[in-house]
Amino acid sequence: MSKIAGTGTVPFTEEFAVNALHFFLEKYKMEPEEVQDGMNKQKRERLFQKHKYKIQQGKDGRWRTYLPDSTKSEGRRKVAKKNYEDLVNEIIAYYEEAENKQRVPAKKNYTLTELFPEWLDYKKLKGSPSYIRRIQSDWNTFYKGKEISQMPIKNMTSLYLDKWCHTMIRKYDMTETKFQNMKIILKEGLEYASNEDIAIITKNPMDKVHFDNRIYRKKEKGLPEEEVFTEREQKLLFDEITRRVEKNKKCTTPYMIILNFHLGLRVGELVAIKETDIRNGHIHIQRMETEDFDIDSLTGKTKSLGYKVKNKTKTPAGNRVIPLSQEAVDIIETVKEINRAYGREDDGFLFLNSKNGTRTTTKAVFTYMQNVCKKAGLRQKGNHKIRKTVISRWVENFNIDTARRMAGHESEKTTLRNYCFDQRNIEDILDKFEKVSIKTGVPKSTHQTV
Repeated sequence: MSKIAGTGTVPFTEEFAVNALHFFLEKYKMEPEEVQDGMNKQKRERLFQKHKYKIQQGKDGRWRTYLPDSTKSEGRRKVAKKNYEDLVNEIIAYYEEAENKQRVPAKKNYTLTELFPEWLDYKKLKGSPSYIRRIQSDWNTFYKGKEISQMPIKNMTSLYLDKWCHTMIRKYDMTETKFQNMKIILKEGLEYASNEDIAIITKNPMDKVHFDNRIYRKKEKGLPEEEVFTEREQKLLFDEITRRVEKNKKCTTPYMIILNFHLGLRVGELVAIKETDIRNGHIHIQRMETEDFDIDSLTGKTKSLGYKVKNKTKTPAGNRVIPLSQEAVDIIETVKEINRAYGREDDGFLFLNSKNGTRTTTKAVFTYMQNVCKKAGLRQKGNHKIRKTVISRWVENFNIDTARRMAGHESEKTTLRNYCFDQRNIEDILDKFEKVSIKTGVPKSTHQTV
């Protein structure tokens, strides 16, 4: 059997590709790009194995072979290249094009239901597990079993999609964010279908569908007492955490919570801090814990593969450096001392479980915050409310661009729209309102009510 140097002989199939992706990502902690490279090598091997003609090098140093050609009397044509690799590429390109031509008729009546599993497998190579899970959820809610999913893609017109999208916006009273998430399946799925290698359609009909921002439901901004810890709540929370520290000096989770009132980190970033991230009065945020999922593209069933730390942040802006206050430095040093005192170490992570010495997880933080809030007599608020509290304080005291960068946001719009709340107690706000109100000197009414 012919082989290309450096590749194996395992047949490349769609099932193999999906299984290989999950296997390598989980077992060898490979990036999707690495897996894609391996899959491309497997595909080249499979196509090359279709070639039945000999490859020979002539006296002139050129490499020669034949390729099938129905227009020739012998049913083949000679191909010659100066380099062996160029000839191999020519052979592979021929059989790939032949496959594509055979595939198009079979897919001419493809529906979204048939396309979705194939497209989702493609998205898995690029998107995070949580992102893929959201897409699967949107498919189950808005597309699966519906008329649009059964219609041949080639019959979808811009007008039909325009009507369908606007109907869905009204039916589900969608915000712009909700609709944009739902639209990904249509927009990107049909873009995939129009790719020259897929060729189910030649153009994406969604390109001509446009939307007016006024049609979306406006998302009401939450009240401060719901979105952040007010000053009164912070005091109650800190009192409860102080009580817990005095009761159990082995546990570092209370210090984690207090530290995040200085840093405003996402919970996945918080539990992924390593001692080496802290230098010269600053902390470098560069990794985060995420939950991995195995999603069956055909059945839509989701299975958790557990939590693990990845050496990247949610977005490029998430990779950032935050200055540390003196109290934050003291908290970190205290945590280090506790770890050393009890012989805890787990790959350099700062916050470790007091029972088994392993890295503290996001799940543990969630449970801890539930218990602390309940004991302190507060409504349930998690780590994200701490994050909003800290960023709100930054917005009030720093330039907006500084606050945005420390928060790890791509745009100032996100910071101002979703993370800007007044933490003062309502009594203090009313008192301040009275002080800043204009004094006109207009006399009070002297009329007596009857």
